[in-house]
Amino acid sequence: MSAVGTEPTLAGGGQLGWKNSARLADGREIIYSDESPGLNRALARDTREGLAPVPAPGAWSPESPEQAVRWDPPLGEWVVTATQRQDRTFAPPPDQCPLDPSAPGRPTEIPADSYDVVVFENRFPSLRGASALPGTEAAGCPIWPPWTTRPARRFGGLYLDVLRRFDRLFDTPAPCIAAWHQAPVTDSVARAEFGLHLQVFTVRRAPGKLKYLAGTESGMGGWVNDIVPETAAQGLREAG
Repeated sequence: MSAVGTEPTLAGGGQLGWKNSARLADGREIIYSDESPGLNRALARDTREGLAPVPAPGAWSPESPEQAVRWDPPLGEWVVTATQRQDRTFAPPPDQCPLDPSAPGRPTEIPADSYDVVVFENRFPSLRGASALPGTEAAGCPIWPPWTTRPARRFGGLYLDVLRRFDRLFDTPAPCIAAWHQAPVTDSVARAEFGLHLQVFTVRRAPGKLKYLAGTESGMGGWVNDIVPETAAQGLREAG
C-alpha cells in the first residue's frame, strides 16, 4: 500500500480538516479525513495477502460474464447481474469486523490503528468502470461535507440515536441498511426540493418478524409497506 496524497480541506466556519489518501493491497483507494494534521494514517500499510487486484478504470465491459448488464424485453428494463458478489463478506463475528481499525495480527479494510472518518472503495461492487447502464450516465461522487467538527459530531450522535431507536423498537438488535441520496447538481429547482440526505432501512417489520418480499415485490417491483410512515415515525419517537 502506498500513500497517494495529503491535502487540507476548508470546512465550514473556516476550520481545516485534513484529507489523506492511499491504496489498499488490491489497488482500491482509501481516504482518511482527519480532525488534526500530521496523523499519517495513510502511511499505514495494508498487510493482507491474496487479495485479487481490482480492474483498472474502464477495463470492465457490459459483456463481462461476472458483471452483466442485459436488456429484459418482458420487463422493458435493464437488469444487472453481479455474480462476483456471491463471495462478499456476510455477517462476520464481532472479532472479525472488516470496519474496525487494524490491530496486530488482525488486518482489516482499514490499515490504520484509528480513524476519525474513513472512506474506501467497495471491495465487492456491483459494477465497475465508467459506464453503468447503456443509455444512462452514472457518476461516483465522493462527498466531503463542509462541516466543522461540531456539526459532524452532532450528525454522528443523531445517526447512532436513530439506530438505537430501531433496536429498542423491536427489543433486539435491528439489522439495517443505509444509503446516501445526493442532491441534484444541474437542476436548481429539483435541488431546492431534494437535498443531500441519508436514508436508513431496517428489514424488521415487527418484533420477531422480518420483512420478506412477496411475489409482487420480487417479480413486479410493486413494493408494499406494512405500516404507514406516520405510525413508523411515532414508534421511533416513542422508542427514545
